[in-house]
Amino acid sequence: MGNDTGNARLFFALWPHAEVRAALAAWVHSHAPALPGVWVDPENLHITLVYLGSVSAETRHCVTMAATKLPFEPHRLRLDHIDYFVKPQVLYAGASVVPVPLMELVQRLRAVALSCGVQIEDRPFVPHTTLLRKVRTRPHDAMAFPALNWPVEGFALVESQSLPTGVRYRVRERWGTSR
Repeated sequence: MGNDTGNARLFFALWPHAEVRAALAAWVHSHAPALPGVWVDPENLHITLVYLGSVSAETRHCVTMAATKLPFEPHRLRLDHIDYFVKPQVLYAGASVVPVPLMELVQRLRAVALSCGVQIEDRPFVPHTTLLRKVRTRPHDAMAFPALNWPVEGFALVESQSLPTGVRYRVRERWGTSR
């Protein structure tokens, strides 16, 4: 497990309210027979904004202090479809449109990571929340997904912890209006 003095696997994320989490879990549950894969624990549902990887306590402190200074504008993110990433074999709920405040937040968080010496992947931001893992093939039929409005009132620094029972995500810090 990560701690306050050693390295920890960290990422910045949108962390959903209980209502959003429940709606996503209900969709997975209602479609479970048609979805071969491993469900993501509802407590782990999130949207990764910037993955930092394994970082030292010093780097964690740097990104935490820098993130504290960032402006944040509450907004809504509309998850409006189900899709599939081939290589990681995940089925996810995605957003067709990235709100400007969210894209600006991601850009600022990437700058924070770089300023603290963290090497980050340079790939386009695709807002999504993974619902199932180990989905070997893309589902054949387009699955109806009732659009879900996610009120984005803040963001979090999250630690990924590997436990005997699986991966658990732990919110370490929060910013915005949803502290």
